[in-house]
Amino acid sequence: MLPEQIVKGGMVLPVIIGVTGAISSGKTTLVSELRKELPYKTTVYCEVAQALLDEISVMAEKLYHTPEIVDFERDVLAKMLSVEEEAAKANAEVVLLDRVIYDWLYFATRYAAQFAHVKQDEFREMIDIYTEAAARRRYDGIIFCRPVDDPLVDKVEQMVQDKVIEGIVATVRGVPKIYVSGTVEERVRQAVDFVEAVVRRAKCLRSR
Repeated sequence: MLPEQIVKGGMVLPVIIGVTGAISSGKTTLVSELRKELPYKTTVYCEVAQALLDEISVMAEKLYHTPEIVDFERDVLAKMLSVEEEAAKANAEVVLLDRVIYDWLYFATRYAAQFAHVKQDEFREMIDIYTEAAARRRYDGIIFCRPVDDPLVDKVEQMVQDKVIEGIVATVRGVPKIYVSGTVEERVRQAVDFVEAVVRRAKCLRSR
């Protein structure tokens, strides 16, 4: 057993940290740097949507403005649920998830409104599944990344995502959260301190 793995009910459980936030908020950069800095054996699960886009060689900007987004979001949903189930069983002390179920609840809801006239039933089904999954999802901690200044990003879209996803995360009760901002170094320092505190908390809770 690894030093900081936590046992509950005879099962060894990693501490799961979800990293969330709007587009261009430094999530992937933070996850990459955090993995190097944490004093634990750490497993990273990369962003599901980007991995699927890479597989089909499609630019996100083109896909997101067509009704085909419903099929893509369905694939994202299936993959995300699979990844999070796998993460819960990872042979690691800490698991970092680049984006979490709350992000995809936001996107599914957004596209449901955008394409309600052609794909309403499909999106409603996905939103129901996401909502149910979000209600029972096990995260030990959530890191919310504030937006970074990127001249290539739509500022209005970035602001909307930041506020809406923050609102969804705020409804999650009983899970420690941190909102990181500043330079990469400052964000990493904030996140390292947070994860170490979450690990200590998880050990205490699961030893009861």
